[in-house]
Amino acid sequence: MLSLTIGGLGLFLLGMSLMTEGLKLSGGKTLNAVLQRWTSTRLRSFTTGFAATALVQSSSAVTVSVIGFVNAGMLNLAQSMWVLFGSNVGTTMTAWIVALIGLKVKIDIVALPAIGFGAMAHLFCRSMRWRALGGAVSGLGLVFFGLSLMQSAFTGIADQIDLAWLSESGFFGFFGLLGLVLVGAVLTALMQSSSASLAVVLTAVSTGLLSLEAGAAAVVGANLGTTVTAILAVLNATSTAKRVAAAHVIFNILAGGLALLFLTPMLVIVSAIQNSLHLAPNPAVSLAIFHTLFNLTGALIMIPMTRRVTEFLETQFVSKIDILSTPQFLDAATVSSPDSAVRALMLEENRLLALVREMLLSEDRGEVLIQRIGLLGSLISQINEYISKAAANRVPQELIEIFQEVISINLHTSEVLENRAELELLEGRDLPDQVDSALTHCLPYLRRLLEIDMQSIDASDRVDLILLDFQQEYESLSGLLKTQVGAGIINMQQLQAVTRYLATFRRVVRQYGKSLKYFVDIQQPESGAAVQN
Repeated sequence: MLSLTIGGLGLFLLGMSLMTEGLKLSGGKTLNAVLQRWTSTRLRSFTTGFAATALVQSSSAVTVSVIGFVNAGMLNLAQSMWVLFGSNVGTTMTAWIVALIGLKVKIDIVALPAIGFGAMAHLFCRSMRWRALGGAVSGLGLVFFGLSLMQSAFTGIADQIDLAWLSESGFFGFFGLLGLVLVGAVLTALMQSSSASLAVVLTAVSTGLLSLEAGAAAVVGANLGTTVTAILAVLNATSTAKRVAAAHVIFNILAGGLALLFLTPMLVIVSAIQNSLHLAPNPAVSLAIFHTLFNLTGALIMIPMTRRVTEFLETQFVSKIDILSTPQFLDAATVSSPDSAVRALMLEENRLLALVREMLLSEDRGEVLIQRIGLLGSLISQINEYISKAAANRVPQELIEIFQEVISINLHTSEVLENRAELELLEGRDLPDQVDSALTHCLPYLRRLLEIDMQSIDASDRVDLILLDFQQEYESLSGLLKTQVGAGIINMQQLQAVTRYLATFRRVVRQYGKSLKYFVDIQQPESGAAVQN
């Protein structure tokens, strides 16, 4: 059982990673547009979640798929929340199927074909997008297969648990109620299937092993147990995905709490519904109605609460890297006052250059570095948007000139980011050893720029001096490399690779130096004219 559990969890997490990465590469504008259409309103999002869960009979599968889309940036928090709310109502169809038909549809029957076809597409398709899509499909199959293994690990565990003692007279009350909630939650968490635990509960109630009230408490617990899947899915996910999982937990706690608080009145309503629909007085049917009723009630209550819940969650799970893309000094209160806007801009620009400096000094590589560069680019876009709003007011000419210089800083800083990203791509290839040798000569100049105190009186002159020294070093290295080609030490292909890398590195240094020059000149106008583009 332990090996199946560990293996299932590993496949689940690996599948989530493959699905997310595959969606990022393959989704593109088409998939994003489809998702936007299906989730453009609360009602559409809710209906999509309901229909998908009712179709596949697994809220866990829908939950991890939604989180995968969120990880890939294809769904935002508000859209995904209502898909999950709809999914919670959709999972109540399992209770109806068990109660009325006695059959369950297993989602894991699609797992192995998905893994097989996805893997073949990933290995044999020539198109990068189709290969990525194959990886995503294979990942989704691994998710389902992992869930299936975890479920198999605990098959039969419910049969070994005697629930009858919880509903014995004299004990069943508040603590018995909570005990059954806990049992339902644990069964669902262990088996990774609310459908399986619901089937156990419905069977126990139908055979008289549990009372209707006891069964209702266990159904609430089964609903709460589905949140474990969402929590597992965001162990290594984005902050937005973690907020989605938190929204899922909040919804289930809210709906479940209300169901327990008003358990007796809700069971009375269930009986009235059952009679009005002329349904047989079957306790399993009563629980199916109860399950649907309290999830629908939770969704209705969330309608007026969505905005506040969203605002609250937006402040949670904020990592250090997420803070990069959020301006700290720019707000609506200062944008309408030119002098205040300029002061705020100076503080934000100082922070921006400090963050760029930190990025250039950091040891981040690969996806982490590219993400960091993207967030800094987003910050620059927000600063430029703020400038546009501030400039739309009546602004003195001298402040207009400052706005223009700040835009120049941002243009050069954007060039720094683009070229640093290009360097990262180049570093991912096989580069000649001469690159490391050349960087030994060039890196000190970048470090000297990064060490400049922008508040010092001679900061502008020091930038000019460093850029001049660096240009001389660059030209000297270029001449040396050409000499090595002539001497047969390196070939033309190696020369081209080293030259391209050094040229990109030079652009990073020069553009960062120009950003510093503009910033220093704004703060100290007497230091000289702005650097030429």
